[in-house]
Order: sequence, then C-alpha cells, then structure tokens
Amino acid sequence: SPGQRVLSVSARNVPREFEVFYTVFYSVHTADATLLEVRSQTLTRDYTWDETQVLGKEKEEELLRAAIVDDLVRIVLIQLSAI
Repeated sequence: SPGQRVLSVSARNVPREFEVFYTVFYSVHTADATLLEVRSQTLTRDYTWDETQVLGKEKEEELLRAAIVDDLVRIVLIQLSAI
C-alpha cells in the first residue's frame, strides 16, 4: 500500500519536504502447510518540493515510487528464495 507524509513545511505553511512509502504484506502457503507467516516490508524515500518546479518534482516522485517498488520486489524475492 502506498502512502505519503509531509516531513516539513515552509514559513508560509506550504509543504516543502515529503516522504513517500510503500508497504507490502506477503506469506507463503502450500496445500499442507504455511511456509512463511505473514510478513510486511516497508521502504521509504524522501524528497523536497518546489512549487516553481511542479512538473519536475511530480516526475521525481513518480520515479521514487517506481524505485521503491523495484527494491521491494528484490527484497521479497531474496527472502522467498531462502525458503
């Protein structure tokens, strides 16, 4: 599940820094047994926001989210390969 939090605001109370995150939950079951109980993995990245560069910052956020998903997939696959 994706999310976003404000980390800091300017003197005008405008958000200046954000944290984006993804959390995944996973488990492994066979017909006979549970091989891996439900686990969760969360990754976060933060970035600064500049309202004068809206398009560039929106793209940066999009790229950060994609990088988080890629990293989460790698982490989960490594954990699953250990089963």
